Amino acid sequence: MTLSLLLVLAAAPNLAQLDAQESLNDAFEARFDVLCRALKSSGGRAPVTSADPASLVEPKRIRWLKTCSFRALAISGPAKEKQARILWELDGLTTDGERVTERGEADATLSWRKQGWTFTRFVDARRDVVRRPAARFTEVAADVGLAFPTARTGHLLLGGLAVHDLNGDGRLDVAATDGTDVVVFLQGAEGFGFTPTVVSPGHPHMWTSSVTAADLDDDGDADLLVTHHPGPVELYRNDGGRFTLAGTVGTPGQWHSAITADLDDDGHLDVALLPYPLESAPTNPLEATNGFSLELHRGDGQLGFTRWHGDFVFPKRWTLSAVAADLLGQGRPQLYVANDYGSNDLWRFEADGGLSNVAVARGVVDPGNGMSADVADFDGDGQVDLYVANMFSKAGTRVLANTRGLPPSLMASVKKFARGNTLYLARDGGFEEVAQQVGVNRGLWAFGSVLTDFDLDGRLDVAVANGYLSHPNRRDS
Repeated sequence: MTLSLLLVLAAAPNLAQLDAQESLNDAFEARFDVLCRALKSSGGRAPVTSADPASLVEPKRIRWLKTCSFRALAISGPAKEKQARILWELDGLTTDGERVTERGEADATLSWRKQGWTFTRFVDARRDVVRRPAARFTEVAADVGLAFPTARTGHLLLGGLAVHDLNGDGRLDVAATDGTDVVVFLQGAEGFGFTPTVVSPGHPHMWTSSVTAADLDDDGDADLLVTHHPGPVELYRNDGGRFTLAGTVGTPGQWHSAITADLDDDGHLDVALLPYPLESAPTNPLEATNGFSLELHRGDGQLGFTRWHGDFVFPKRWTLSAVAADLLGQGRPQLYVANDYGSNDLWRFEADGGLSNVAVARGVVDPGNGMSADVADFDGDGQVDLYVANMFSKAGTRVLANTRGLPPSLMASVKKFARGNTLYLARDGGFEEVAQQVGVNRGLWAFGSVLTDFDLDGRLDVAVANGYLSHPNRRDS
């Protein structure tokens, strides 16, 4: 993802204005940092130097702040009195020790005073309050043995994870890669703990990009499929939790990950290999055509695979993820492919072995920086729905709010790239996009997403993993 390319495309005729606005935003964020430090150190009390009156931006229930964030989504107005749309979040404890998060959007005015920019108006356009008696999750990985035997430092790592009962003892185990080694963590029989074993120590001059657990030889246990970047896709046969290299699938390439499913409905798992170039740049950040093609391979249930051939052409994509599910109600899975720098694909498999890309016809193209996808019955109507992680950019939203002169179609495209995640609800053979409507689009720089019932209340929740390496001036955050 290259946000700078997107912003230049959107604001090329107004680069001087863009630079001035972002310099102003830097000044705002410096003031927001002062405000947050004050709120954290004073029991949620704001100084009049940051807000006048101070109560404008003080939390309603929180007295001990743990996290605090104010960020501008839009800025306009005269030199010394700016109107702004503020995205904000406060998280901490009440006087009773209850954990509370307050977050939302506000229409605000920031006025220039001797001490700097000061909030003089802050009107909640939307406020969400989340209460919980204790922290929802506690980090225990190192305590239970889920730590890689070899620590990696000094470089950016790829990584992958699969959770499965790998040795047939009824307990979930973990197979993972830190970008080099493939490690299997078997859960012990006594107590809650894991023992790591290095299955593959990695290869020189290539990354280990993902690990997938699936029964590829039809013997009832999960084998491992390991992708490399660049390099081969390796098969590891499982024998009671012990893994041995049993061959490869497909051609060596820049493989980011793989997915398994019975795509041809013959009772054996097939494999889709997902490519992502790391050694080039996209020809067009809105619709790149210089990636690599998806590879499909039919499995025979004995760790043997045959390349899927037919009267079709896979586009050259920058693919990061895929999910296999019956999104179309055919009684067999389709393959939804999430692509960076452009449109996504929905491949439908026919009984005669043919396949076609029906993403446009079914309304799930979702142009953007597709990072991951997950499926579930989100609204409880018995149909499979689709959630796609993209990119929500505060900087992009802010720039686009003041961009003028772009053709409507181009403006719609660039706004989509900054809007965030997508939720498609199944509707009579097609899909309705409702992410903004139900409030699940802003996953920030979203890379992975999961739909599941985390709090066991019978309703699906959404978890989004996000993050990005950002320059200290935060203009790309």
